[in-house]
Amino acid sequence: MEGKKVSINLSVLILIIIAFIVVVVALTSLIVFVLLNNNNNNNNDNYVPNYNNSQLNNKNTNSLNNKNDIEDDNDYNEYNDGNNDDDEDYNDYDINNDDDNNEINTNEINTNDDTDNDNNNDNDNNSDNNENDNNDINGETSSKTNPLAIGKWGIASKYYSGEYVDTPARVTNVIRGAEAASQVQEYCNRPGSIYKYQEPKENMEWAVVEYDVDLTNFTKTTTVSLDRKIAGTGDNKNIVYNGTSYVVSAMNLSTDSDYGKVVSTKFAVQLPIGCSDYIIVLGSSSGTQAYFMGK
Repeated sequence: MEGKKVSINLSVLILIIIAFIVVVVALTSLIVFVLLNNNNNNNNDNYVPNYNNSQLNNKNTNSLNNKNDIEDDNDYNEYNDGNNDDDEDYNDYDINNDDDNNEINTNEINTNDDTDNDNNNDNDNNSDNNENDNNDINGETSSKTNPLAIGKWGIASKYYSGEYVDTPARVTNVIRGAEAASQVQEYCNRPGSIYKYQEPKENMEWAVVEYDVDLTNFTKTTTVSLDRKIAGTGDNKNIVYNGTSYVVSAMNLSTDSDYGKVVSTKFAVQLPIGCSDYIIVLGSSSGTQAYFMGK
């Protein structure tokens, strides 16, 4: 009996020792796991991305591109003041109210005279009538402060064969109101037109300026139109009427080309209703310009 008791007690002791060892190993493993986990967390907290030069350049480039995209989206309806004499790029016609300076701004519409030659001959009859007048035409010099009356010949420059050439030009008439609007609408609605007619803005009306150009000394085909714009009188760059400044732009109403004779052409512009205090300017700003009193 005593031998059995000793054997049993020894077995229990061994089991206790084994259980103790298992518990110690488990606790040790748990402690090691906790310590390793804390160390990893500390390493992650102190991690700093290490970009090479190429990655940094790409990152900066993407950032700049995103900034430019935003700027492009915000940069819209930029106004182009005045005609571009050397390369006439044309935009849809519009007028915007400027609350800061009380100006009514008109975005420019012109036609591309050099590329859109559909050879419409609406003004052939007028040109034929003027052919008898092309002998000994001598234009007069003029200025903004000393403009010519409608019907008088002035001197205006035209880009021709790689240079600016002076040629006689005169304003023959200014049509306003419903008749002018009808001509603009007809031009915008012609087959193949890229323009959409718009009614004039409040307190404004369409005006059509008719003018002649002497192409007698031109020996090859050229567009019949001249650079053109509307300016204010005196020291005013823009039209000033009833205390409001108006910035307006011209819309060419002809795509004709010709040479060797006097030709007639025209352009349209929106003007304040009742205003005749403005200057019509023909010719390139890079050369000679002819100035005429408004009507």
